[in-house]
Amino acid sequence: MILEIIDGEIIAQKLADLPKALAKQIVRGSLLEGISPMVPAMRALIHSRTGLLAGNLKVRIGKGDRAGRTSIYVSSFTSRARFERVRKVKTGVGKAKDRYSVFYGGFVEFGHRIAGGGEVEPHSFLRDIYDAQAEAAGTKIENALGESVEEAFLS
Repeated sequence: MILEIIDGEIIAQKLADLPKALAKQIVRGSLLEGISPMVPAMRALIHSRTGLLAGNLKVRIGKGDRAGRTSIYVSSFTSRARFERVRKVKTGVGKAKDRYSVFYGGFVEFGHRIAGGGEVEPHSFLRDIYDAQAEAAGTKIENALGESVEEAFLS
């Protein structure tokens, strides 16, 4: 069976005809294929002192806020021990190998105020790359979805 992609409704219908686990795998793989090329460009734009944020930046996939939706986001995690060593602070919670969020990505992206006055300017690394590459990523995701669904029906 050859699948011709006319619009998103055809893809959604064909995905609904597949087993749920396979459809989920196809959607997740296609999203990763489309968004992952943005990450190196994002890393290059991060204004960094320690490299923790840029070094651990990854694309992650979640369930989404409603049934039938999949969310994709970029976040940064490291071990608590590495975070304490690089940042020279004690977090005092969890085990040394716990997954620890590099929480300050939003502060770098949007800027922030400093206690006692003053502000730190934003250094946008997510929005700039997303705006520049969103069209190409959408095309890549659509093509990957179409190819994967077609392949699933042929096998």
